[in-house]
Amino acid sequence: MAKEIRKLLEKPLYPYLFGVFFILYKSSSYFLSFDVKIFLALLVFHFISCYLLTFILSKICKIEKSGFAVLLLFIGLYFSDKIIYNLENWLYFLWIPNKYYLVGLLVFFCLIIFAENRRKIKGFIKGLSPVFNVFLIFSCLLTVFSGIVAAKKMRKPDSYAYQYELQKRPDIVWILMDEYTSSSIWKQYFSFQNPLDTFLENRQFVVLDQIRSRSKFTVSSINNILNYDDSSSQGNYLETYHNLVNNHWSADLSQNHYTIINLDYFDLGKVKKTEHLYIYPTSYFEQVIVETIFYKILYTLFNNVDSYNQKVFLLLRNALNSQKVDPSFIWAHLMVPHGPFFRDKNGQVLKNYAVNLKDTQQLKPRILSYLEYGNSQLMTILNACPDLNKKIVIISGDHGLRYQFVKDSDDYKPYFAIHMPFSYDTAAVKNMKFISRIPGFIMKQLARK
Repeated sequence: MAKEIRKLLEKPLYPYLFGVFFILYKSSSYFLSFDVKIFLALLVFHFISCYLLTFILSKICKIEKSGFAVLLLFIGLYFSDKIIYNLENWLYFLWIPNKYYLVGLLVFFCLIIFAENRRKIKGFIKGLSPVFNVFLIFSCLLTVFSGIVAAKKMRKPDSYAYQYELQKRPDIVWILMDEYTSSSIWKQYFSFQNPLDTFLENRQFVVLDQIRSRSKFTVSSINNILNYDDSSSQGNYLETYHNLVNNHWSADLSQNHYTIINLDYFDLGKVKKTEHLYIYPTSYFEQVIVETIFYKILYTLFNNVDSYNQKVFLLLRNALNSQKVDPSFIWAHLMVPHGPFFRDKNGQVLKNYAVNLKDTQQLKPRILSYLEYGNSQLMTILNACPDLNKKIVIISGDHGLRYQFVKDSDDYKPYFAIHMPFSYDTAAVKNMKFISRIPGFIMKQLARK
């Protein structure tokens, strides 16, 4: 029995075992979303890919045991984001677009194949097979164990008790512009005086230039806003996303007979997203393949963020001007001025919107131009709404700018402006430190007689 196990471990099984480990590793980040059918399908895909690669290499390149080269290829494909991120941080001047990464990975793969043909290297790699196999088997077991432990520790959402019975029910509009930072930051880093401030103040908005977000990550920041969550903890992304989808604010508003209009690429409760974007994983399949080169390919092929923005602009204009019996909660999430910067300030589509994020001289004008485009679109939409003064309207970012030329502490400074159609404690709003406290404040104002 021992001899049979030893012979089995001497076989180059590790490329196959690596696929098992990788899928389990990605699954363990949030086992509560685990889907057996997807898991098996991904496993079969990996095994078939392994078999075809080794078969082709043995027939064309005459390499009898090409497991090591195949293993390195899969590491490069499955951990592409982490590899690119570390390379770019290691060499500050380096910028690696995905197509160049794939070319580099292919060249590296060919060099490994060439090296494996050397007799000494071939013998050395053959001797490592038991080590790789045993290491990956233990890694799989440890990953499953740690994932189960983490899943048990995750806080299950309590059944939600509705908090507010509203006395006033005006329309509520929250327009969130991704990575739109406060005007003081635009002035500090871009020498830009933001005209949106004056535009909104002339319409009785209060602009809060010092308000902060609890997080510099979109999902966490939006989760804080929609769940009255004033904590700064950064939990598991997929757990946070689940809480965002089942958020308390839209549940409270629905209970008070509000119609929820969701103009986002996230679901909000039972109200589905406007359009799916491959930006954040929202399913078990995406959870496994995110940060791989395959997710980047899906992003390139099926993500039309500019089309999404145009759709949200149009739907927002229509929603603001539609007349309904029940009040509405309009939640609109625009990917402006967040990159990629698809348009210039005049709204013209750029043929080449790629930009080196490390080249500040090239980057800053593109950011500013996209900001001006977003401002003009927003002002046009708000001007076209005849009864804007009867609505609660919030214009905000989710967090501040996140670029290397911006201080870390400024990452948490979003844009924020609010309009209320009735008298309220403006001093309390101006003293508000965190954007996540705004929904609770609004609900308390609406609950007053």
